[in-house]
Amino acid sequence: VPHDAEYVHSTGKIYLSEMFTGEVLETDLATGETLHFKLPADGLPPGGAFTQAGLPAPYGLTIPRAPHSLAEGADGKIYLADSIGSAVTAFDPKTRAFENFQVGNGALYPHTVRADAKGVIWFTIAFSEQVGRFDPKTRDMGVINLPEAPSLSTPGASIPYGVAVSPIDGGIWYARLASDKIGRIDPETLAVKEYDSPVRAPRRQRFDAAGKLWVAGFSDGAVAKI
Repeated sequence: VPHDAEYVHSTGKIYLSEMFTGEVLETDLATGETLHFKLPADGLPPGGAFTQAGLPAPYGLTIPRAPHSLAEGADGKIYLADSIGSAVTAFDPKTRAFENFQVGNGALYPHTVRADAKGVIWFTIAFSEQVGRFDPKTRDMGVINLPEAPSLSTPGASIPYGVAVSPIDGGIWYARLASDKIGRIDPETLAVKEYDSPVRAPRRQRFDAAGKLWVAGFSDGAVAKI
């Protein structure tokens, strides 16, 4: 399950998060060659943080770390949301070295990751109703607990899913897939404000250059422009 892809400008290559084998794939567009790099367990057992918490790992995974999404940071490294390991993983495309940073704070299932203009890494945490923040410069890790919201899904969580950074003011916008909510986090104060989503089941979202937020409505078959 190669889940997400990212074109990295510093290398001119494509990198993918291979979720079910716990790898980063590096594809050279000039030659078509793909290399595989395994995320180090760093002491986590099969099933990762889920096993440690006495929970069954999603999809029956028996690997310790399963990267879900990835984004290029300001430092040229690739940052991955490690869903099973409850961590943010940094991959250096120059040295091919990994470094895992555990989220803590009860975080379960880091999901979608984005980098802001200052190099801070933001990521949704699907099962524990949080958004995470990691500063690679200071190595400061923290989470923002989201307001209570009813879940419209069988797992019983609102499932914070997509996250995007405004190019206008640096605001962090996230979508709660199973509660039909869109939220904004102030990057300085970490204050949260939520809105009813104009589309049902808002999932992934992206800003355009003009600062308009485009949101995919997973249950509507529609796209909203905010």
